[in-house]
Amino acid sequence: MQLRPFSMELDWERIKEMDLRPQDLAEIELTTGGKPPAAAIQDSVLKSDEVHVAVNEDGGIIMIYGLGSHPSGFGIPWMIASNELYRHTFTLLKHGRMVVRRFLERHPILCNLVDARNTVSINWLRWMGFTIRDSEDPRFKLFYKENPT
Repeated sequence: MQLRPFSMELDWERIKEMDLRPQDLAEIELTTGGKPPAAAIQDSVLKSDEVHVAVNEDGGIIMIYGLGSHPSGFGIPWMIASNELYRHTFTLLKHGRMVVRRFLERHPILCNLVDARNTVSINWLRWMGFTIRDSEDPRFKLFYKENPT
């Protein structure tokens, strides 16, 4: 698995072909009210300050992730992954914390919502050092992490 910046020219067709994890499909459905996954991903890409992909040895997209900015100054991290991600768990864990540290260099606080049913992502976020709280909407959990410096 290799991490690199997202390129619309190189990656867009492969993004549309991703075999998305069921929990990512469910979260896209919940947050967009039924928008097609490719359209939801495109919205996230267009709203982000930076976007990256993890690719396999054949150039297939394993995951796409990015960081947006809220007008109040906090960063909005997001990630959508394919089922292939489970074959690269060690690499994800190894590089994930480095990515979060780099995101925290841009924003003093990272914050977003995750589908409350998505226990896999919630557990991963906890492992990454995020705090998980109930949100105003019971369908979601709030996750956040502050820069310790």
